Amino acid sequence: MKQPEATVIIPNYNGQRTLASCLQALKRQTDTDFEIVVVDDGSTDGSKGIAEKYADRVLSTGRNSGPATARNIGIKNAQGKLILLTDADCVPANDWVAQLKKNLKIDGVAVVMGRVEMGKSTFLGEAISALGYPAGGSIGFEKIWPVTPEGYTITFSSCNCGMKKEVFDRYSYFDEGFPMAGGEDTLLAKVINEGGGRITYCPSAVVKHEARSDLKSFIKWQINRGRCIYLFKRKAGAIGGNVKNRLWAIKNVIINSMLDAKILLILPLLLLSLACQQIGYFQGVIHDRAK
Repeated sequence: MKQPEATVIIPNYNGQRTLASCLQALKRQTDTDFEIVVVDDGSTDGSKGIAEKYADRVLSTGRNSGPATARNIGIKNAQGKLILLTDADCVPANDWVAQLKKNLKIDGVAVVMGRVEMGKSTFLGEAISALGYPAGGSIGFEKIWPVTPEGYTITFSSCNCGMKKEVFDRYSYFDEGFPMAGGEDTLLAKVINEGGGRITYCPSAVVKHEARSDLKSFIKWQINRGRCIYLFKRKAGAIGGNVKNRLWAIKNVIINSMLDAKILLILPLLLLSLACQQIGYFQGVIHDRAK
């Protein structure tokens, strides 16, 4: 069997509701020279069976260990020289593989970050998406993270990106100390940037991401983000640049929503997200001190 040029890796934890749509979209790609690898992260629903129906290979973490561990298992077992990453709740556009491949072949590019489009949702769900989560949410990656006129940026989100497999051997794999999504990709991006690797933003490589529309889920998500912020600071040291960037992003969120009726909900959600992240941050501190 011919070795595929690329490997698409999807970490999956209880993704039964969305995983089939993701995998079906991958079967519709205009460029078919790739394999699909799903890494099951200790799922307790029926999603592993869905993965076995569509994926070329289904691997396992053995127990719920977090997406960083799942991705690393996929990367280490990948046959392709190009690694393309997305999540079980994303639906790639039909030319997603082709667009990432094309941009990964540009000289000097180590990582390509694609564009995330948020699906239609409730009034609350669209207000949450307008906060810039994930990967720019509905306002766009370039409003949350700086992008130069040449298209270079400083980070990437693992829900829509591609990189050469050699990047992991040269710089680092995802830090498996992150037990949940949030920060492990930013930390790897920091390592790559400091090592001289270039990250480029490619808005033509699109995945549609499901919007988060439940307040309870949003609160839990933001608390977890706070825990990951603590882990990032502990591992990366000073995060002054990240704080400055976050303030710039918040300003963009407010300006972008100023003439939108959802601003009346977006502003309280912004404050709630910051409060929840602080709670999560201090949970991380307490957890570390209790060890």
